[in-house]
Amino acid sequence: MAVPGLTPSGRPPSLRLRRLAAELRRLRQTARLTREAVADRTELNSATLWRIENGRVRPQRRTLLALMDLYGVHDERRRAELIDLTRPETPAGDPPFLTDGQPPDGHATLLHFESEAHRVRLYEWRFVPDLLQTDRYAHAVLAGLHPDVGPDEIDRLATVRAHRRARLDADPPIEVHALLDESALHRRVGDDRTHRAQLRRLSELAEAPRITIQVLPYGLGAHVGLRSAFAIIDFPDPADAGLVCVESHREPVFLEEPAELADHVTRFERLCAVALDPDRSRSLVSGLVTSRGRSAPRPAG
Repeated sequence: MAVPGLTPSGRPPSLRLRRLAAELRRLRQTARLTREAVADRTELNSATLWRIENGRVRPQRRTLLALMDLYGVHDERRRAELIDLTRPETPAGDPPFLTDGQPPDGHATLLHFESEAHRVRLYEWRFVPDLLQTDRYAHAVLAGLHPDVGPDEIDRLATVRAHRRARLDADPPIEVHALLDESALHRRVGDDRTHRAQLRRLSELAEAPRITIQVLPYGLGAHVGLRSAFAIIDFPDPADAGLVCVESHREPVFLEEPAELADHVTRFERLCAVALDPDRSRSLVSGLVTSRGRSAPRPAG
């Protein structure tokens, strides 16, 4: 099931809201009640309950109290924990483009999830992954993918990516395990200068302690990664289930069903097993940096 991109308030769903929604689903199922049965025994209609259980709306306090009573949640500490999850959550340090009156989109939702994640496992076969891109490379990728979008919107999307990349230097920094196809390293995005700078940046990141980069070589042929690029986002609290992010035409789509998450984890592990190990991957990237430097055209004059 796809995570809703926005709540009715216009903000991305927070981890707290996702956690509350999941817990209320679990409590109802443990009580062996259908949504229709809950509607019959409370003043809540089944459509509203569906929205609450899918993180689309935040329940009012009296609604949550009625649900806890119905589900047999009588422990005061547990009730207080659930009530606390209804408290509005505004991530610290919202970037200006999320608060300047422009409605956030799926890319902003991704930024919020990554801001609270402790690890991202990602696979990309077309380009260098978003979190490892330079600014110039990111602009070139976005302009190529969206030729019908104006420069202001390209700049805005690139700004979102820049804020996402800031997590690499945060305290603590996010852990990244990136798998990329060798073709992404050879595909020239932007001009020669942009391409060389991106390869150098990738070589530098491959040395970072919390970043692992593996390359799937040309000779591998067809493999499960060619179906689609994806990212698996893991959170530090076990109560917050991980989710999968895949790209659609314009915006990311978030998948949270356990079967969907398990399928992508299995795909990622299979790709890790057939990719070059991190040491050989670093050598491949550094070799490309060297060869591109030798082939660089001499400046005029």
